[in-house]
Amino acid sequence: MLSDQMMFNENDFVDFLIETSPKPYSFHISTGSGSKEVSLAKIVDPTGSYVVVLDITSMAITAIGDLKPNEAKKFCGIFFKYNDSFIYTEESVFADLVQDCTEFKVYSKEKLLHQIYTEANVELTAKYKELKDEEDQPVFEKLITKRKGKKGIPMGIYKFKKFEPYDIIQQYILNPEEAVSNFIDKYVEFNKEFKAEKTARLGQMLYDNDTFKRARTAWVTLESGDRKKVKNEVKILETVVRIGTAADGVEIDDVVSIEYNTASIPLLTDKNIKGSQFKEEVPFL
Repeated sequence: MLSDQMMFNENDFVDFLIETSPKPYSFHISTGSGSKEVSLAKIVDPTGSYVVVLDITSMAITAIGDLKPNEAKKFCGIFFKYNDSFIYTEESVFADLVQDCTEFKVYSKEKLLHQIYTEANVELTAKYKELKDEEDQPVFEKLITKRKGKKGIPMGIYKFKKFEPYDIIQQYILNPEEAVSNFIDKYVEFNKEFKAEKTARLGQMLYDNDTFKRARTAWVTLESGDRKKVKNEVKILETVVRIGTAADGVEIDDVVSIEYNTASIPLLTDKNIKGSQFKEEVPFL
């Protein structure tokens, strides 16, 4: 097993794989410059949640060399692109790859999770846009803007950073579409506690505070650190809580606090704000 405490330079890492992996499996593939022999080895990652299959030929050595030394412990693996899908590869399917495996890709855990977050963000946004209010009008016309937040992360993607289920990678390789859908379901469940508390505070504020009711606009501070000016309009439905209009509003999931005139009202306690931004490994399904 590859310890997450070990770090390797390019040559040491490949030597370590050869010495500790099961017997390599070799086959030839056709390339633009002729036939190429590919040697494979297999190891198990530190958590035991997925198998890493590696191409230990010179092509892959170059790719591994692209990883910075401090990224070694984050190394996720090389997966086969087979019939336009990434395959969770066991020895039993090696034979099927001989003729059709033509591309190898290297992913760090962070890069692959970012891809999952991006796809989940698109799907979640689409689901929000389908929601209708009591008058059958769309709740959101544009939930998440295309601009980037202070840290350079596209708006909306940051919301998933606190949620890293440990075996999402394996499920994504097996079935990307189903994995992303399941990821959203688990994220929504994971986030219910914070949403319920925020909605309760917002409802109490609307009930108690006449000054807030009369304010035309409000500033909302998002979990990403960004601030956004919205019209002072609140709609609370069973499945979504919107602050602002359908055109410029934000979902309460994203909001940390609301400001109007000179007052700032937090929707979460400091403890919960910190907790919601903590990267936690959550068992997935």
